[in-house]
Amino acid sequence: MPEAELQTIALSSKRPVEMLLKNILIGGLPSPVGLSSQTHRLRLRSLGAAVLFLIAVLSLGHSLAEEVVDAPPEQTGEDWPPFAEVVLECPSWSVGTPTSPLVPFKKKPPLQRIKGRRQDPPPPTPTFPTQADLQPMLEPVGKPFQLSSNVNQAPRFQGLARLRDWTNDSLLRMSCFEVGENLRVHIWGQKKGISLRFYPLNTTVAAYQTFEVPGQGVSATQPSVPYGTLLATDDGRNQRLPVGICYISHQNGSVVVDRGNVRILSVPLEGPVQAVFIEAPTDVEVRDLAVVNAGPAPIETLFEHRVVLDGTRPAELTWQETLPAGARLQRNTEGSVELSADKTATVAQASFPVSGNTVYEVIFQVEEASPGTGLMLLNEAGVPLEGIEFGQNRQARTVFGFGTLIEPFNADIWADENRPVPYFGPGQWVRLIVSGGTARFWISGDGQNWGRVLEPRAKNGSWRSIGLFARETNDPQKPFGAVRKIRLGKVLVRELDGLTAAIDPQLLAQAAAVDFSFQPNEQPAAWLMRMQQHLPTGCAPADWQYACVMQAFSGATVEIAQNILDPVVDARLAGLPTLPEQIKLLSDAALINRSRPEDTLRQIELWERIGRAVLYSGQDSGLLGFVKAFAEASILNIAPRSGPISRSFIGSFIGDALLLLHAENRGQDLDSFIDWLNFWICGEPQMRPWLAGERRLALYETLSAQASSRAAGQAATSLPQPVAIGVSRVAENFYIDLIAALQERQYQDVVRLFRVNSLQESDALVPSPGDGHLFVSLPLALRSIQQRQQEFAEALTQELSPAEALRAEQVLTRCDPLAIEK
Repeated sequence: MPEAELQTIALSSKRPVEMLLKNILIGGLPSPVGLSSQTHRLRLRSLGAAVLFLIAVLSLGHSLAEEVVDAPPEQTGEDWPPFAEVVLECPSWSVGTPTSPLVPFKKKPPLQRIKGRRQDPPPPTPTFPTQADLQPMLEPVGKPFQLSSNVNQAPRFQGLARLRDWTNDSLLRMSCFEVGENLRVHIWGQKKGISLRFYPLNTTVAAYQTFEVPGQGVSATQPSVPYGTLLATDDGRNQRLPVGICYISHQNGSVVVDRGNVRILSVPLEGPVQAVFIEAPTDVEVRDLAVVNAGPAPIETLFEHRVVLDGTRPAELTWQETLPAGARLQRNTEGSVELSADKTATVAQASFPVSGNTVYEVIFQVEEASPGTGLMLLNEAGVPLEGIEFGQNRQARTVFGFGTLIEPFNADIWADENRPVPYFGPGQWVRLIVSGGTARFWISGDGQNWGRVLEPRAKNGSWRSIGLFARETNDPQKPFGAVRKIRLGKVLVRELDGLTAAIDPQLLAQAAAVDFSFQPNEQPAAWLMRMQQHLPTGCAPADWQYACVMQAFSGATVEIAQNILDPVVDARLAGLPTLPEQIKLLSDAALINRSRPEDTLRQIELWERIGRAVLYSGQDSGLLGFVKAFAEASILNIAPRSGPISRSFIGSFIGDALLLLHAENRGQDLDSFIDWLNFWICGEPQMRPWLAGERRLALYETLSAQASSRAAGQAATSLPQPVAIGVSRVAENFYIDLIAALQERQYQDVVRLFRVNSLQESDALVPSPGDGHLFVSLPLALRSIQQRQQEFAEALTQELSPAEALRAEQVLTRCDPLAIEK
């Protein structure tokens, strides 16, 4: 359909519904002060609003079954389509999936009449690649691979094969193969290679460095290609995303794996790529496999934290040495530092101090490490608090993981082939964050793109120095007389300034001078009250609390840390003026949050809040950028398939986005959002029944029908299923009584309402107190009232018990539907 015609249609259909939609979505409510207290009048307005809304819906046109979708222009030569468009294309096999409730803008198959009633026809047979399609793409390497197929089923592959016709502009498009299978993709560069492994446990993707061309050397006789240093993991991103396809390419000197517009992992490889191989030790289902071409991928801007200690030349740092006979610390001319131990009877160690108390990350580049050596963070008494130790497993390979001098190290616990194995190699990058009673550990191939390997573990206490250690050489893990050695190439201490930059640095410095340590058995509320006694003149209490929490967090126990972090991050989020600042705050909070499911849900709710702010702001490029930032955040213990369109994150966000973009005639923004949405839905059929029940999506289809009928020049001869407004009687009664009590300033009645009502109707719509023709969600209405009536909030905090006050805070301050349902 021509763009000019679409604009004409959109403009002609916009005005009757624009203000209605914007008010429903944004939910701006005037103060209820001054409204009539006659309950029956409000009930009549509620009923009248429901009738008027239903009439408005029924007056709209019919579905987009007749909409014509223009074919994309053909590409010739090297005029490849943009990378961002290619990676968001739906695979061919998704055509055969059941019709999505979110594809009214695509041409649907005609309705059929069966026994006097209309229904959708059965979906067509899925179109997978055939054996004949795949055979020309694959070149045998060593032993012939196996490729088989059955009618109406995806072909199956086993063995090792090289992809033909690979160029610098090529992308490997492939489905995420069956869960429980081990698939490997090998990319060979100039002198080294990268092996990508897709693991069955949590569908993790990991990248290993290899030094042997697949099919040559040792791999010519072994059943599978060997792999070396673990350089990267997907940081849990692939598990969170719906099943579907991914793209593998070599871009800007790195091998990258993309799922739509979400970067799964990135690892450096000197190019150009010489060859690409696929390997499956057991047969796997090939739902999609193709080599496509695209323009260059955009260079992603990576956020780096502020450096507070620059150890790019660690030999120049002030080291304090504890060296037995046979050990020495060597400062090399190129800037590295090396600790060695030869025939030592006790542990050799060296460390340097780090000042400050705020939240830090420590980044190491280890050039060499032998078993029995490690990195450590020490407390004020010089006792190791946490560390990373290198050891040798049963296969005589060096691995690394959590470990300190005061605990034994078992290298074989990382031998599980169902998850990434942390094999060490020269130049390994490691990131360690120990703060708020929890230790976390990431790895990287370039010191910029990080992926976690091990689950966090509890470590209470704060650290004050960084060190190296080498166990005594008569350690059982190493024969007596052998030399232990660890060489540190770089060490950087960086402040998580997404958190610390959210407050005035002078205020942060003032908080550092306060005794913010936690007393024995001191509860978080009592600690916060003690901090308030030091409130500077003219300072907002919330700002002072935030500054004190930033200073005290690193030394807090895990239980106290989470209880003081959540409320201050919540409050600080609303005070940040820009989206990048808000994203940095939540991204850094994810790095130090406790890894429990309830804490993860709380993080997700904060992400959704800023997402809605982006949606309502009208930023053309901010919407998908926000969802991309959420999907790439290092959120721990997040539920599988929780982003970017899961009900645990977005909920009604998708429907709200479609409605608002439609109402504001943001056609280009709407098209890109629809393409993005189609890509994710095509791989997650379980989402369809839930999405079909979303009232906002049904409303969007109804509104879009008007544009479709006008484009075709047809009268509204048929109507889609009308949208029903689910006005819950329980929620309506609660809301009407609440408005009446507020108008009469009967705050005891307000407290009683919150005590006797469970508020399970979080999805119910209630009439706006300012305009009975509008409906808003109950949590949104309550939040609006709370923002406009300070007495309302004060009454709840003064009269409710601590548990009841927490409940009210979740409902009112946070507009938290998930909390209401608990």
